Amino acid sequence: MSRKTGDWGEKIAVEYLQNKGVRILETNWRSGHNELDIIGMERDTLVFFEVKVRKVGGVGDIIDAVDKNQFHRLAKAASVYMQEHEQEGEVRFDLIGITYYDKKNYKTRHIRDIFFPT
Repeated sequence: MSRKTGDWGEKIAVEYLQNKGVRILETNWRSGHNELDIIGMERDTLVFFEVKVRKVGGVGDIIDAVDKNQFHRLAKAASVYMQEHEQEGEVRFDLIGITYYDKKNYKTRHIRDIFFPT
């Protein structure tokens, strides 16, 4: 996937989340080797959103795109973010999947709590 496609997917995700009432705090946050796609507040919960973009016909479910190593990287990055911003409280990790035929025909899927999906 190109950086341009990834940026497009993150823009779609931000719009989707804002329409759902999520207050966006950061996008494309980086600190050293740590990175997080989108950070937002949903009520009193700090949510770290991982965005995955796939063309229709790709292999596997979108949740399969986040493996054990990526879970570890997300948790580490979230920990660094929380320390740097002196954040405390409830935290959640969500996945926003964008599956598309083309840039005008896409589907957004929001999977809450990807560490413990229901």
